[in-house]
Amino acid sequence: MSDVGRRLGRDPLALIADAVGEALGDAGVSLADIDGIASTPGAWVPGYSGSGTFDVIDMLGLRPVWLSGGPENSGHTGPVANAMLAIASGLCHHVLCFVSTWESTYDHLVRSGEVARRAEPRVAGEMMWRAAFGAPTVAPMIAMAATGHMHAFGTHPRATRRAWR
Repeated sequence: MSDVGRRLGRDPLALIADAVGEALGDAGVSLADIDGIASTPGAWVPGYSGSGTFDVIDMLGLRPVWLSGGPENSGHTGPVANAMLAIASGLCHHVLCFVSTWESTYDHLVRSGEVARRAEPRVAGEMMWRAAFGAPTVAPMIAMAATGHMHAFGTHPRATRRAWR
């Protein structure tokens, strides 16, 4: 784990490098042992994620044979689940999993004029209907799906609790 806090003012790759150094020491492995890498949501989210898998591969000089990264992961634990499956199936032996967020530092830098806001990608696919309701992450997405189910099928929270007893 790297330093954690609001508006640390540190480069996200430097924070990842700190966390990787600690993790390698704890695990007793070296960078040369890492043959897989997994992350979420990837570098495509301006301001949310400080870097993606390819940024970290370049920074650390890794040569992975397996990688996983992007917004389709199942939340922050998705990279860990993907890594376990990759190791269990023999695709690789040691996977570096990381999640990088630097929203408040990025927003502060934009507001102060120190950096220009990166161009936001066009919203497409499933995100088209979720983003309009402020549901870009897993929890509000599940809440929206549950609300839709309750509306469509007349499910009520109390009825659901009784059914599970």
